[in-house]
Amino acid sequence: MSIFQVIGLVVLAALVLLTVSGRSRRRFGRRESLLWLALWLAAAVALARPELTLAAARLAGIGRGADLVFYTAILAGGAGFFVVYLRLRRIESQLTTLTRHIALQQTHTQDPDSPAPGHDRHHEPRARSSRIEATSGETSPSAK
Repeated sequence: MSIFQVIGLVVLAALVLLTVSGRSRRRFGRRESLLWLALWLAAAVALARPELTLAAARLAGIGRGADLVFYTAILAGGAGFFVVYLRLRRIESQLTTLTRHIALQQTHTQDPDSPAPGHDRHHEPRARSSRIEATSGETSPSAK
C-alpha cells in the first residue's frame, strides 16, 4: 500500500467519523448522512483496491479506472453545484418574500405621526431641502 493510499484512507476515516458525529448531533438528516457515508465508502474502496475501478471502467467502456473516477466526479460535482444553485435561488426568493411581508407589516402597524424605524425626526438636518432645491434649481413653497 502506498503512502498516498494510507493518507487517503486516514482522511476518509476522519470524514466518516465527522459524518457519524454530525448525524448523532442532528446536523445531518438520515438520508444525507447515508449518502455521505456511501460516498466515503466508495472512495475508500477505490483508493484501497484500484483494480476494482479498472474492472468497473472496462464494463462501462472506459479504458482506465482513473478516468472512470474522474468522469464520475465531474458528473457528481456538476449535479451538486446545480442542486446548490437551485437551493440558493429558492432561499433568495423566500428572503425577498419575507422582506416584503415584514415591510408591509411595519407599514400597516406604524403610527402615521411617528417617524420610520431608525429615523429620528429631531436630528434631521434642516438644510437638506435647500440642498435639493439648489441642485434642482427649484424652490419649494416654504422657501419662497
